Amino acid sequence: MGPRRRLTLDYDGNLRMYSLVETIGKWEVSWQHESKPCRIHGVCGPNSVCKYDPYNGRTCSCLPGFKIKNHTDWSYGCELESKINCNRTRVGFLRIPHVDFWGYDIRYVPNSTFSQCQKECMKLCNCKGFMIMFVEPRGGARLFSEIPLG
Repeated sequence: MGPRRRLTLDYDGNLRMYSLVETIGKWEVSWQHESKPCRIHGVCGPNSVCKYDPYNGRTCSCLPGFKIKNHTDWSYGCELESKINCNRTRVGFLRIPHVDFWGYDIRYVPNSTFSQCQKECMKLCNCKGFMIMFVEPRGGARLFSEIPLG
């Protein structure tokens, strides 16, 4: 009989293969789909950012203007510190480099500038923010809805 193995979709969303080490009767990870934990969609929950350091592991943090929902479990993510309404008289946009919020797009606007994206987002009541990607030969922007970012 060959080695005993099991394939498990773990709590963090990563698919792992475990092999039984018969001499000690313990299951050990022999393979995992994603070796970089921050690449697992939503691992830190909505409205948060995941940062990975090989020495300290994964670290989650809330976006500016958000607070953690559950201090014992990051999978709950973060929530707004104050409500955003459609009467946007005092709204600002914050640049957060090297962050991607994929999967929550409401509209793609090709060949857009930061200023154009601000104006477009302000027109839409359900727009929570935008992201500009500079992909050659043309850049583009994605506008995000009220769906939590994560």
